[in-house]
Amino acid sequence: MSVSGSAASIGSGISWKNIFLNVSKYLGAVTLLGLAIGGVTRGYEGSLAFLAGSLLIYLCFSIGIVVVSITERRSMANAARALVATYVVKVFVLGIALLGFSWPSAIKNGWMLAGAICAVTVWLVVEMITIMKMRILYFDDHDGSAAKHLGD
Repeated sequence: MSVSGSAASIGSGISWKNIFLNVSKYLGAVTLLGLAIGGVTRGYEGSLAFLAGSLLIYLCFSIGIVVVSITERRSMANAARALVATYVVKVFVLGIALLGFSWPSAIKNGWMLAGAICAVTVWLVVEMITIMKMRILYFDDHDGSAAKHLGD
């Protein structure tokens, strides 16, 4: 079996379930804090807007996790293509949802943006930290030494 064939069958080694659980846990905590702060400063409107912004981003994150979990079974190249395609679709749909949809005036305030920014920040930071803690095999073969040893 070729090296590329065995690598494709092994998969990426990234535990998308762990990433999903970690992001969900920390985003839940940040969202509860944002709900409290929004509620104190702007009342129920602030809390509702923060929750809406946070949930929109969480939905996008969840769709990405589902897509990569399904497509990485074939190859990470397929997963990358699928993520790019779904990213474009998600941006388009979010743009329509935010600009074309008539949102209630109660949540048309800065707290929806604050919820979305907090959710994106938590998502990216937790995902980065989780992946950095993983032990992912990496082989640097820029000098061709691995090919020499495989021939022996």
